[in-house]
Amino acid sequence: MEFETLVRPGEDIDTLPGHIPRSTNRVRQNVAILGTAHVLPAKIISNDVFTASGDVSHDWIMARTGIAERRQAGANDHASLLSTQAAREAMSQAKIGAEDLNAIICTTVTPEMLLPSTACQIQAHLGATNAAAFDLVAACSGFLYGAWVARGLLAASDKPQNILVASVDFVTRIVTHSNVKTAVLFGDGAAVAVFSNVPHGPRLIDVEVASDGAAAELLYIPAGGSREPPSDELIANGQTSVQMNGPALFRLAVERMTESSVNILKKNGYTVDDVDVFVPHQANLRIIEAVGQRLHIPIGKVMINVGAVGNTASASIPIALDQAVRSGKIKPGDLVLMAAFGGGLTWGAALVEWG
Repeated sequence: MEFETLVRPGEDIDTLPGHIPRSTNRVRQNVAILGTAHVLPAKIISNDVFTASGDVSHDWIMARTGIAERRQAGANDHASLLSTQAAREAMSQAKIGAEDLNAIICTTVTPEMLLPSTACQIQAHLGATNAAAFDLVAACSGFLYGAWVARGLLAASDKPQNILVASVDFVTRIVTHSNVKTAVLFGDGAAVAVFSNVPHGPRLIDVEVASDGAAAELLYIPAGGSREPPSDELIANGQTSVQMNGPALFRLAVERMTESSVNILKKNGYTVDDVDVFVPHQANLRIIEAVGQRLHIPIGKVMINVGAVGNTASASIPIALDQAVRSGKIKPGDLVLMAAFGGGLTWGAALVEWG
């Protein structure tokens, strides 16, 4: 499949339609990722679950999404518990204990409950008594938003600090099988990363984020909040489930992820040729391929796991990142580019020099 090149030779990204200028301020203090981990629920949902209705076939799902199966959280797979399991492993990698955490940021659109925050529940499970804790909502861009906040907090401190970013989403619980073309996209999972302001380890070179709330209704849940509290009627009508405009989101996702990637590379003195591994949000295979082609990144440099886990929203990038590190796809010295797009609308990109 061929895609029009978004960024042409000699073209400045700042002149592209829809580009939102971003601050050029740099964080000079070193911020490193000292540990990563992820946890997937045990239950596997194959495409057969969706094809039984006759509305879609396995071939239809594969052609449009590249997804063969996804994970589904069970009754006892609470968001805070899966996050805590991953957090303990990542903290072990980072060689820190719960008492060493200064903050816990949980990025999610499926909090365990409305009150308290899922981050506070993770804090309690870990016994991280010195950590502030709060949730952050940025949908599929959540991990990059969490990294952006963590980086700013760490750079502002003149003392050693450790911040845990836990990204967890159980999206299968906010989609309905009556809207099968949306339901086939999503899976559940949790992943975490430990960020620290230390002079060693994989260095977070830069991270940028952006948003456009005017386009929120392209991907949203109409009811269930304080404006329209949940009711039997709203639930029956699917108004408390994810609603999305797939074609419009496809184009915007490709454009914004490409723009953010080019912008962050240029701002930091790199070119696409310098990228060793690209870890995009795993929305669907067609979006991943389109962004890769527009950036001219060979498919062999792209981390792809969407076929086995689906779109896990804010957990998508950190799951893929952790799998890439553990499989050896990301090696010491590699320049890693990450890019995401999600509801809000939100998007962003990050660069890491893997140490």
